[in-house]
Amino acid sequence: MSAYIVNREVIDVLMALAFYGPTDCRAAAPDAVWSVRCYLETDRDVTGQLLIDEDVRSVRHRYPDRGEDLPGPLDHYWAAGPYTYSRPARRPTVVEGLRLCDGFAYQACKCSGHRDTKAGELVERIRSALIQCLPGYDAAPWAYWPPESDRGSAGA
Repeated sequence: MSAYIVNREVIDVLMALAFYGPTDCRAAAPDAVWSVRCYLETDRDVTGQLLIDEDVRSVRHRYPDRGEDLPGPLDHYWAAGPYTYSRPARRPTVVEGLRLCDGFAYQACKCSGHRDTKAGELVERIRSALIQCLPGYDAAPWAYWPPESDRGSAGA
């Protein structure tokens, strides 16, 4: 199978990441808010359901003749009613969170325009925030400039 419904734990962990960040990212200030939270419009239940709906839409698009028998967890949690967040056993690290985002995006991208959906945008915002938590990110140069002695010779 090239696409499947992710298990419920993936959704729970993505919600923990979206609302609380990874375990190994230190904010610039002790009271700083995890940067993704300011983009969230609703609570974890509604936001998680948004991700599930996008994944189901993608997999149904990939396998239009499967009905409710979509590849993924056997419990068909996505068809049992609205999603309710359950605190996962643990929050992932930055790198684990990046892999979860990539894994979810791979499953949910089978429809054109996926990146422009609220779910696609949310996962991309989580990825972007996680990347900014990588060691050395803040210290890396924003741009490169030629040495002072070379600036006058540009275009000459």
